[in-house]
Amino acid sequence: MKVPFRVCRVALVGRPNAGKSTLLNALLECPISAVSSKPQTTRSTIRGVVQRYDENNQWSGQHVLMDTPGVNFTKGFLDRNMFAAIEESLSQVDLVVWVSDPKALRKDLSSLQSGLSGDRELDFFVSQMSKLSCPWILAITKADVFPKAEFLPLLETAAPLLPRVSAIVPIAAALGLSNPDANLTGLLSLMDSHGVAVDEPLFDEPVTADCDVEAIVQNLVREQLFVQLYDELPYQADCVVLRTVAPQGQKKKVEVDAQIVVARENLKRIVVGQGGSKIKKIGSEARRRYQDVTGQDIVLHLMVKVVDRLESFVTERRYVL
Repeated sequence: MKVPFRVCRVALVGRPNAGKSTLLNALLECPISAVSSKPQTTRSTIRGVVQRYDENNQWSGQHVLMDTPGVNFTKGFLDRNMFAAIEESLSQVDLVVWVSDPKALRKDLSSLQSGLSGDRELDFFVSQMSKLSCPWILAITKADVFPKAEFLPLLETAAPLLPRVSAIVPIAAALGLSNPDANLTGLLSLMDSHGVAVDEPLFDEPVTADCDVEAIVQNLVREQLFVQLYDELPYQADCVVLRTVAPQGQKKKVEVDAQIVVARENLKRIVVGQGGSKIKKIGSEARRRYQDVTGQDIVLHLMVKVVDRLESFVTERRYVL
C-alpha cells in the first residue's frame, strides 16, 4: 500500500533576533532568509520548503516553513504590519515552532511564574497558544554555547508553565543540518509527526523556497543595509523593486531595478557612501547572496531616493511587509 504524502505547514515565531532566520536557512541548507545581528531584518513572511524522503529514499512529504518577523509591539507602521503578517501565518499552519534563546526564555518563564509579565510580546505568545488549535513546539537555540547543566532546570521549569507546548527541543542551528550536535534532524522528525495527509504535494520536488525574484531581492538588499551600515542607519530605510526583466535573447541574467528609500537626506549620503562606495558594496553583496540562494546570477541596479512619509510610500508601491 502506498504511504500517503504528508505536508506540515510550520510557522517559526519568536522575539526579534531569536534565531528564526538562522534556523530556516539551516533546515533548507540554503541562505534564503536575511540574517544579521540587528532585530527585524526579516520584515515579511519568508517561506521555505523542506522535502522529506522515507527510508527507501521515496519522496514522502514536505515541510512548508514560514519565517515570520520578530514580534515587537511598538507604535510604528512597520511593526503593525509585521504583527499582521505573523497573525496571518499562524491562522494557516499545522504546527507552530516558538524559537527562543535560553536567556530570553529564562526571563519569560520567570514572568509567567510571577503572573505579572506586563510584556506584550510574551502575552502575545501565550494568547496565541490558547486561541490556536494546532500544536506548539518550543525550540531553544544556542544549545552549543549554553551550559548543558542549566538546560535541564530550564526544561523542567518550562513544561508546566507552557502546557500547550507538546515538545521542547534544544537546537544549535548555526552548526548546520549535517552536524548531529545541532539536533535539527530531531526537530524535523517532530515536524514529520505533525504532517497532514494530502492528495498532492503543495510544491514540486526541487523547490526549496516560495519566493519570487522581487521578494528575494528586497530581502537581500535589506539584509545588506543592516550588515553594511551597522549602527549608522536607523530603521528609516527600505527597498522597493521598480522593475524586473526576465532573461531573453542574448541576455542570460534577470535584470532588476531596485530603489533604496530613506526618510532623510543625511541617510541618503550614508547609504551612497564616499564616491558611491557603500551602495556599490551593498549591491555586490546582495548579488552574491542572490547567487547563494538561487544558484543564478543577476544584474542589479540600485538607486537611493529620499521620500516624504516613508511608511506611506512603501505601501503605495505595493511593498509587501
